[in-house]
Amino acid sequence: MERSDPDLESVYQAIGRVPTYRWGYYKNPEYMCELRKRASNIFLSDYKAHPDRYVAGELPRLSFADAEFDLTLVSYFLFAYQDRLGYEFHRDSIFEIMRVTRGEARIYPTVTFEAQSSEYVPMLRSDLALQHFAFTEVKTDFEFLVNSNSYLRVTRD
Repeated sequence: MERSDPDLESVYQAIGRVPTYRWGYYKNPEYMCELRKRASNIFLSDYKAHPDRYVAGELPRLSFADAEFDLTLVSYFLFAYQDRLGYEFHRDSIFEIMRVTRGEARIYPTVTFEAQSSEYVPMLRSDLALQHFAFTEVKTDFEFLVNSNSYLRVTRD
């Protein structure tokens, strides 16, 4: 089912009333909508011109070769959805992300959509199966979701 502009407008208006968002960068829901529409148009244009650049994937199993990427970025997926995706999914996804990553992975944010620190971050750090990875929380100056001013850097020890 395709979303219509009125549906998206109602979402952006509702987001403006949610207390877990900070509006410093986006200013207001209308400006955020404008930026996201622009980003969407750039993506769709590039996707149409270069479909070979895009490969569908689904964690926790990816179709990429070992060490195929220098840097892997995960944005608003892991941790944010911890109420829907359990600890094993997170652990298995980090194994898979690091399998395809030569250098480091960065996972942003380290909080849930309710702006609470993810309970999985300390669990990952203490998981013996992941002991050959280092988990470092890195502060950022970007904070749209309250308390989302850091990302988790994952590297090999």
